[in-house]
Amino acid sequence: MTTTLVRRPARIAPPAVPADRVQIAEPPHLQAQPPASMSASMVVMPVISGCGSLLVAVTNPDKPLFAVAPACCCWSAR
Repeated sequence: MTTTLVRRPARIAPPAVPADRVQIAEPPHLQAQPPASMSASMVVMPVISGCGSLLVAVTNPDKPLFAVAPACCCWSAR
């Protein structure tokens, strides 16, 4: 095993700090609240899909996996 000597150039000095004051832009303004119909759909869509999976579980009594699947989904959502 050998050792190789590597020569690196000297570090470059960082740029000078400006003496004048730095102007910072003001933060963006808050946007208006979304309409209530959009927030209602965010609640209604998961309820509809949950009811659909429950309907599949109830209408297929001979397949036990369908009966257990909604319980697994509810447990994992916690």
